[in-house]
Amino acid sequence: MAKIYISSTYRDLAEHREAVYKALRQMRHDVVSMEDYSAASKPPLEKCLEDVAGCDVYVGIFAWRHGYSPPGHDESITELELRQAVETGVQRLIFLVDEEAPWPPKLTDGDRSRIEALRAELRRDYVVGFFASAEELATDVSVAVANLTRDGDIADEKPADPANVRFYLRSLQRMTGELASQIRLYRMSSAALVAVGLGVVVSGLALEMMEFGLGGLLLGSATIFPVNTMLSTRRKKALLDGYQQELAQEPPAREAVQAIRAFLRTQLDDEVFA
Repeated sequence: MAKIYISSTYRDLAEHREAVYKALRQMRHDVVSMEDYSAASKPPLEKCLEDVAGCDVYVGIFAWRHGYSPPGHDESITELELRQAVETGVQRLIFLVDEEAPWPPKLTDGDRSRIEALRAELRRDYVVGFFASAEELATDVSVAVANLTRDGDIADEKPADPANVRFYLRSLQRMTGELASQIRLYRMSSAALVAVGLGVVVSGLALEMMEFGLGGLLLGSATIFPVNTMLSTRRKKALLDGYQQELAQEPPAREAVQAIRAFLRTQLDDEVFA
């Protein structure tokens, strides 16, 4: 799955951002947007640009507002996020509100020269998508991201985040510890059932059929359910042991990190991974 940054002005596109966010999260992507920001020591612009550089895909959504320009900059924060995606080689998907789509005048710049210049640049430099509603935009973004993933254009060549690798290792170690405990329990229960079954067979019960029937039942339980379950648990533990060995490499292989991330997504309770 990809890490995706949603970029746009906010007040005019809040509904559209929410629709795109939900659609991408339903696809199990890791989505970064300003709505997720909490109080932080870094200035907002620095935080935004850092997050853009750390993503696989930049989704730029543009209507008719240029947005706020921070002190010392001629470009708006939204435009600076676009420039950051270009400079850091992040895959870019650009969507413009259709010029024929109805749009509230209060959500439009009084002087549209800057946003019109930016839109013209985007139409010149990118194959852009056009939308008229939040639902249409969410669908188009989902399809575009799916195409990137399918065609293999999302390539995370950055080294794995050490904090993530440590988290994955701790999670795998906890899970392998639990599996090792289960294997010991299955081994002990199998041995106990075998001992009881043999004890019944040699105990000299009066009825021969009961003697062998009960003994056979216990022996069968000991050799079928616990043993098969133990073998399945051993295979799963071997898989996790292999994951841990791959993570321990320096640096860990990108494919290994992706596989472990996908595995842990299915095992842990709605954890969100970077």
